[in-house]
This record gives sequence, structure tokens and C-alpha cells, in this order.
Amino acid sequence: MGYPKIDDEYDSRYRVVRRIGRGGTGVVFEAVDTVLNRPVALKIVLAPSPDRDDFHGRFARAASALAHVRSRNIAGLLEHGEYDGTVYLVTDYFPDGDLRGWLGGHGPLERRAALSLVSQVCEALADAHASGVIHRDVHPGNVLLRSRPEGLVPYLGDFGVALDSPGALLGSPAYMAPERHFGHAADERGDVYSAGCLLWAALGGDAPYSGTDFQMVSSHSNAPIPQLGTGDPIDDRIDEVLTAALNKDPERRFQSARDLREALLEIIRAIDAGRVVSGRGV
Repeated sequence: MGYPKIDDEYDSRYRVVRRIGRGGTGVVFEAVDTVLNRPVALKIVLAPSPDRDDFHGRFARAASALAHVRSRNIAGLLEHGEYDGTVYLVTDYFPDGDLRGWLGGHGPLERRAALSLVSQVCEALADAHASGVIHRDVHPGNVLLRSRPEGLVPYLGDFGVALDSPGALLGSPAYMAPERHFGHAADERGDVYSAGCLLWAALGGDAPYSGTDFQMVSSHSNAPIPQLGTGDPIDDRIDEVLTAALNKDPERRFQSARDLREALLEIIRAIDAGRVVSGRGV
């Protein structure tokens, strides 16, 4: 039992090509589906020994729920199963990488591009929430990309389908809503907060707060909401959205991903119609 090595054939179908990521719940590999001869992303999770059977059951139920979510901006779930003491997911493979890698290599996005990308992520979240699926871990490493002539197209991945272990605190501290740091259940508003952090990262290149995990928890709970603060008309509109998305109190936050998406689209429409004009370019 364990993770496969390069060139291993996993579950008699998937030939492992390379490791492309590791998260809190498992390891992601680029693999080749040897039946259909196509590249896929293979995420493998080692089940905890004490409650392995229960874990496998939770994983299967959550994966089945995710399989019923239909969204143009969610990485498609192709298969899930169990093999050699592990559970796994097979999804579409994205050769253009993820937003974390893009920001690291290219720097922050221009204003309109950032608004468009995060609005599409919000559409994915809204579609998932409508099916009763909460993501729990929205951050740039889970936003997969296709680079098109018209711009970057995001696909939200890694929905943490193995993460519904009772009492577990799972997610990325740099992007996690303050209430979740204190053990409150994950809900739509927590995903909205994380999407607000994602917007800040797309605009600035990194998470809104930095430091040790303890320092980030403290900042999410107590530090001022980050603002662009440039005085530029477009940035003023974006700061209003950040204020509502990153409110410390979930009751005063945007209450749904659809609400946040509409606020972002309204800025885009205002830019395109010339109702708000930047002095710095968009």
C-alpha cells in the first residue's frame, strides 16, 4: 500500500507519468489512461488506518455527489474507485497548470482578467453549492487553467471529496475563512471568503495575509480587510467587493457565490461600457 512510482501502472489502467502536486489529502499525478490513450490527472489518497472502511464509504458518497455537479468551470470527474488500500479520483488533465504556477511565472493579472477569472470560479462554486457540494479549499493551486486566445479559462478542481471527516479542520490557512479556523462547519459563505482571497491573489500575486499558520489565522480573524487603495475608479469598485467578500462576519459577507459573481460581472460590464475608466489600464 502506498503511492505509485513513475511508470507504474495503477489499477491496471493508469500509467503514472509524473507527480504534479501534493495537497492535504493526497498526491496528484499526471497519468495516461491506457484504455482511452489520453492524459488524465490521477489523485490518490491513502485512507487512515483506524477508520479505513468508514473513510472509503464517505469518499465514495462524496465523489458520487461531485459526479452529479454540472458546470463549465469545474474539472470533470471521470472516475473514482479503490485500489490497494487507496482511494482515487481521475479528472481531466490541464497542461497549462494552475493559477499558483501562473502567478509565480507571470505575476498578477490585469484588473479585467482577474475579475473575469474569479467570476468564472464563482460560477463553478455556485453550481457546486446548488448540488449541495461545498469546496472547502479554494486557493490558486486548485484553480486549473487552459490558456486561450481570449484569455485564461479556469476550472475549479480538488473539491476535497475525502475531507468530510467529522471534526477535521481541512483547508489552506492562507485562504480559509475566519470562522472555519475556530471549528465552524464549512458552508457557502466560507467558500465565498476563499474566493475573495483568490481575487486578492489574482490582483496582487499572493494571499491577503502571510506569516506562520498562527499569524495567518490571527490576521484572518483580526487584521484589516486588504484593499488596493490606489484611488483609481476601478480599484475603488474592486475594494468595495473585497470588503463584502472578506468580511470577518459571515452574516455580513456576500451570502452566495452567485452574489459575488454578479458583483464582479457588474464591474466588468461597467469597464466594457466605459462607465468606469481607469487611469492605469485594465
